[in-house]
Amino acid sequence: MPIAALLVAILAGCELVPNVENKKTVGCHTKHINCQRLDYKSLPKFVTSLEGLTSNWTFKLRPNALNQLNVVGLKTNKIQLLTFDDYLYALQQSPNDIYWLIKQADEEGYSPYQRFLLEQVYLRSIIDGRQFLRSK
Repeated sequence: MPIAALLVAILAGCELVPNVENKKTVGCHTKHINCQRLDYKSLPKFVTSLEGLTSNWTFKLRPNALNQLNVVGLKTNKIQLLTFDDYLYALQQSPNDIYWLIKQADEEGYSPYQRFLLEQVYLRSIIDGRQFLRSK
């Protein structure tokens, strides 16, 4: 019986909540995903929150990763960003546009979970992967 109770506790911890289509999905409603990690009120607040996030998680960033952020504005034509996949592709092509792409995605009504996914793409692009390699 203790194993069954443990299994129930683990499943309850996932906090899967039915969405509009009555399917169970993982998203910002779960306690395991923080969709409000970065501050988009202004570019300086974004940079400060990004520095805090990477510091808290002790990520080693690629050299000059934060210095290369686009501070001018989005260069991608808004017409080219029609779908979420377009935003993902634009971010993969130009990760330094992260602030502007997410600001625009928010204006277009994309969800906090989609913002979280875009942030994940960006973080993967600036984290120095060598920190995860084992020395032989």
